[in-house]
Amino acid sequence: MRKKNIGFKIGLLLLILSLFLISNGIYINYLSNPKRIFKTAINALANSINYNESIKKTSVKESSSQDSLAIDSIIKLNISSEYLTNKAVSNQTYLKYSNLIKNLNNIKTNIFLAQNNKDQELLLTTNSTLENHPLIYQKYYIKGATEYYYNANLSNNYINNGNNTYFELFKNTSIKEKKEYLKNSIINSIKNNLANQNFKNSRVELNNEPCNKTSIKITTKVLKEITENISNDLKKDPKIVNLLNILNSNIEPIDLFAELDQLNYSLEEITINIYTDRIKYNNLKLELIIKSKKEVYRFDYDYKTNIILLYKDDNLLYTCIVTNNDSDIKVKILSKEKQNLGYISFEKLSTKKELELDYNDGTTSCLGSFIIESNMQENNQDYPNLKAGNLRIVSKNIELINLNYTVTSSIKSNPKIAEDITSSIFKSSLTSAEKEKYTIKTTENFNKLFQ
Repeated sequence: MRKKNIGFKIGLLLLILSLFLISNGIYINYLSNPKRIFKTAINALANSINYNESIKKTSVKESSSQDSLAIDSIIKLNISSEYLTNKAVSNQTYLKYSNLIKNLNNIKTNIFLAQNNKDQELLLTTNSTLENHPLIYQKYYIKGATEYYYNANLSNNYINNGNNTYFELFKNTSIKEKKEYLKNSIINSIKNNLANQNFKNSRVELNNEPCNKTSIKITTKVLKEITENISNDLKKDPKIVNLLNILNSNIEPIDLFAELDQLNYSLEEITINIYTDRIKYNNLKLELIIKSKKEVYRFDYDYKTNIILLYKDDNLLYTCIVTNNDSDIKVKILSKEKQNLGYISFEKLSTKKELELDYNDGTTSCLGSFIIESNMQENNQDYPNLKAGNLRIVSKNIELINLNYTVTSSIKSNPKIAEDITSSIFKSSLTSAEKEKYTIKTTENFNKLFQ
């Protein structure tokens, strides 16, 4: 009887051990899955620098689940370039760019965006003038389940663009949630399409410690395929199509990825290497290698130390030390000799976001500051919003660019939209002559910027 008990215990022990080994093997196989490693690494990289979720929501109304509001914005630019001005004196090629800067300084743009959820109306108006002469005047309007488009160069009437499911798809969805949906859809498509490529696993050493290495190589051909797949993913999602159409606000929606087919890729190959530990497959390092026809750049990110290294042809260019907490993130930039070259910082407070850039390597200096400020108070029906920035780059004592811009906005709740569409015409009724006239006029306005 005792021998039977011993045999039973040994058999039970072997069964438990077998089940453990089998389940552990399955778990290790899951951990070591290259697609899982890749997605986890990318998510970890994003999370290491994305601290916004830990910040309490501000009082800005975009956090509301019912966004019926109007945003009336005025955009103004002020640009100068000593480099282009000097070049234009002796080289006609640079004259048009010098003229472009002059004209951009004389452009005044007003953008009006209003949405009324109760009446299911959305209106986006763009009005730009160059030295008080009309440059662009167009409207994009949604009423219920129909969208309309107006351009002064095309027709005196609204043009019926057909069915639109914006309000049906985004019912009870805030502006913030729409932006998050668009951003996450694009990021997930990128991750999934990269994860569908061929990976290679190997055992290597990192800092004299054994580790796993998961690699993927992307040629220009594969990059084009991935871009097309991402475009197809987004086209399949009616929510994304609606949002992109509003951003485009044109009678002929633009395929944002189609132009990539026309690019003359200078890249030869992109390699992504992900290093993980042997047991738990925790992320240790991300390595990005970009090989062009002339040079090779390498970007190393250490997950534990938050240190970024940038190489060119295996020569260290910069070391970047990343620090962050609940309200700000700062990247300190060091030369290969560990000399402090400057920093990039981002701070987010309850009513203000600010990005600062300060870089000087003795030859080139770059100073920049960009702010977004909203002074909304609780229960306010009307409040201001300011976006402003300046960027100055100097190389060898010559100013390459000095850019200043302001976007001054007034935000109101529960707007009333009064657009007259009784005389609207169908898109199919437009004649070839009208379309050609529109194309010519649009091209003329564009060419004015370089004259």
